Amino acid sequence: MIKKITTVLGMLFFTQFLLSCFPCKCPQPKSWEVHYSELTVTAYNTSGFQYKDVEDTVHRNAFGLGVSVSSDLIELAGGGSSGSFGGFGYANALSCDCIADEYTYSDPIDYMEIFVTDTKTSEVWEVTDLFTTYSGSDGNLVRLDEFFKQREDWQDGFQMELAEYKSIPHSAVFRVDAYLKSGKMLSKQTQLIHFFN
Repeated sequence: MIKKITTVLGMLFFTQFLLSCFPCKCPQPKSWEVHYSELTVTAYNTSGFQYKDVEDTVHRNAFGLGVSVSSDLIELAGGGSSGSFGGFGYANALSCDCIADEYTYSDPIDYMEIFVTDTKTSEVWEVTDLFTTYSGSDGNLVRLDEFFKQREDWQDGFQMELAEYKSIPHSAVFRVDAYLKSGKMLSKQTQLIHFFN
């Protein structure tokens, strides 16, 4: 009985060893350069356990903005390094880990500004400091200027909450301006937002 178990386990190990000697069928990794092209801004109702799009009227203390940036990918010549040596694939001990594509952010987002327009008076003022977002390092709520000092270049989606809301008008439109390192600006605004009195 012990011989049979040893033989079966030996065969399984030998088969796995043989399979690991075959080269991986990994696609050639590619190198991409990311170019930000368009901004999307969504008004959120933050009450409850998940964000919902603002449909009609929302409380000021339950308001947030979602910002995402669309991008174009440009393939760079040369690509990444492949998982082979001298044209021959090398064996990975009992596994086959492929090399992922590489993404370069030559013009990342540097900072954002948020403006509000009072639709009754047409007055516009900056309200960036009234919004907070969750810090990536410790998960605490921080102001946007602090967040952009510590964020990674690749981050292109943000959810912000209106932390100080007493000065926000009853009917308003919010505009987000995202500035790239090159100085280029992407801008988008929300639909008309009505707040409960």
